[in-house]
Amino acid sequence: MRVLWVCNVVIPEISDEFGFKRRNVGGWLSGMWNQIRKNPQINLGICVPIIDYEKMKDGITKYNNKYYSYKWQNQIEGYEEQVQRFSDILEQFNPDVVHIWGTEYIHTMAMVEACKSKKIIDKVIINIQGIIYKYTEKYMYGLEDSYKDDIYISMKKRCPYEINALKNVQYVCGRTDWDKASVMSINPKIKYYHCGEILRDIFYDNNDKWNYKKSKKHSIFISQANYPIKGLHVILSQLSELKKYYPDLLIRISGTDITKSDSVYSRMIYKEIVKSNLLETITFLGMLSEEQMYREYLRANVFLSPSLIENSSNSICEAMSVGTPVVSSYVGGVPSIIVHGENGFLYPLDEPYMMTFYIKKLFEDIDLTEKISDNEIKRFNEFNNRQSSVKQVIELYNKISKL
Repeated sequence: MRVLWVCNVVIPEISDEFGFKRRNVGGWLSGMWNQIRKNPQINLGICVPIIDYEKMKDGITKYNNKYYSYKWQNQIEGYEEQVQRFSDILEQFNPDVVHIWGTEYIHTMAMVEACKSKKIIDKVIINIQGIIYKYTEKYMYGLEDSYKDDIYISMKKRCPYEINALKNVQYVCGRTDWDKASVMSINPKIKYYHCGEILRDIFYDNNDKWNYKKSKKHSIFISQANYPIKGLHVILSQLSELKKYYPDLLIRISGTDITKSDSVYSRMIYKEIVKSNLLETITFLGMLSEEQMYREYLRANVFLSPSLIENSSNSICEAMSVGTPVVSSYVGGVPSIIVHGENGFLYPLDEPYMMTFYIKKLFEDIDLTEKISDNEIKRFNEFNNRQSSVKQVIELYNKISKL
């Protein structure tokens, strides 16, 4: 069976072919790629986006898989050229199944259109990652219109392409009630399949688990805060309140230090951090490797996800794999992962004081944190199970290839 993947990132395993530095992105893609490519019944090819067009090339990986490059573009310009590029790839690879990862960028619709022209649209699966038409509805929550940035504007422009792609395919796979409901609201005729997601190997293979006694007391780890959708602006005042109870409070945030950026949102965040007396409390850690991320989960007293919207947050799942107690906003697909009070705590987005309440509970009740931690690991082994996730995807490939 010949299966062609279309990805919106260059996964680390393919970066080597282009001489790119390996980046800590698309962990779920790497996880599934490393499992699927081992199956002798599947001839797996992959399409990846290249920003520097001079470095575009096609070839064969060291794993003996065919790879193709296409032009990365965040705008509408060049759309017809991209459709033609995908048409050429389809002719060369001749897939039995086309698996498109994500709807967030216009290349998804370009591949859908190419498949329609080749009369293989019934062989296309779209794998839901995020859904930008839903994200744009939440993007400006808690912000004035003056904070609309290039990311928001770009997302709005791409929404029609995302919606059109979902209206043109028959098969979608996802993993939460939220992504299923969102997709069905666009195209009620879609056949939806549940397919689990695989994380990076370290979250399965490393035996170290979170331990209250070894964690840094009164510390919070946040995995991202680099743009409004991650919700940092909504919780700063409550973090300030939390600091009144715990003067030794530490907040560690992975990713780019947005206070060093010159965007309107970044400048606002910096002012709010100063105003909230959190300048010495918050540390931006920069981009972290998977090993470093793993260590941050182990170190933290609580993992916090204050996002305005998520599907199945990989960061929440990573924290669960380690057993780090989770507090998250009740948004999107998160309730399909976290059962409130059993393997984490959920708070309403418009009631961030409840976030503070649950963090305090976890800071102060050792028995509760240990119970939550144990239940998280059990839930992770169900939701992100490697074997069952691979089985679900392969069964879907077999089903569609035989239609």
